[in-house]
Amino acid sequence: MIACSRIQLAMWLRRGGAALAGFVLDKAIDSLELGRRCLAWIASPRHAAVVAVAVALTVAAAWACGASCDLDRCACGREPATLCPMSVTRGWKLQSGEALHATHPAKFQIPPRCVRAMLGAGRRVKLIFDGGGDGGERMWVDIHERRAGGYVGRLVNQPVEIRGLHEGDRVEFAVEHIIDITPSRSPPIAKERTASLSRLLRDPERVPRRITRAAPVDGNDSGLRLLDGDEPAGFGGAEGDLSRVPLHLVVMMYEPVRALVDDRHGLAWRWNDAAGRYDDDRA
Repeated sequence: MIACSRIQLAMWLRRGGAALAGFVLDKAIDSLELGRRCLAWIASPRHAAVVAVAVALTVAAAWACGASCDLDRCACGREPATLCPMSVTRGWKLQSGEALHATHPAKFQIPPRCVRAMLGAGRRVKLIFDGGGDGGERMWVDIHERRAGGYVGRLVNQPVEIRGLHEGDRVEFAVEHIIDITPSRSPPIAKERTASLSRLLRDPERVPRRITRAAPVDGNDSGLRLLDGDEPAGFGGAEGDLSRVPLHLVVMMYEPVRALVDDRHGLAWRWNDAAGRYDDDRA
């Protein structure tokens, strides 16, 4: 709670200074005689120097308390995926890639949300850091861990214009902030191999929350059946319920599925969002 207490101290210092100034001004207006006395007191070079030093110390203390906040000590009690207010204090914030895409859908393309929501540690993503200039700085961040609704990573690039942000700094961000992703370095999958995809997953906002393995229909079928998890009873028996799609495209869209491709013992898995993986769901 060290970082947040410093911010609160800075806030109270600013409020105290404003209250003191307001009190003096109010009394000066109420009493012309008091105003004249204050002016006479401040007119003295020695007294004027004391006032100047007091104001300078107050401003310096407030600035230091706010600027010294460390992102690695963030304990603000905010949601993990939201931008910590200390980042704003240090002079930058993250822009929402989803909001920019919604405003300029043709010119500003971003990966589907289902792809951005299922990234694991080690992947590199691009974010837009807004330091108050035009357009912000687009920089890469290496993901170190997942959080509910977002990620925590380290900045790969050194900012050009943004002060208070440096290469290697810890960055917390949400799925909405990701605007690009580097290709996975996982071994390639033969393009002939296939998997079956639920028709509910045609919605790019949905992710396969449950996966099962059935008997392959031919030599190219992996047997994997990717399901949304909300399919009605009897799903899969009607034409169009499941579609066969190239397995390498499935892994490209839903990266954690890669770990299940060669798992010959599992028969069912359920998505664990907090851990960023599929857990055994045979029970």
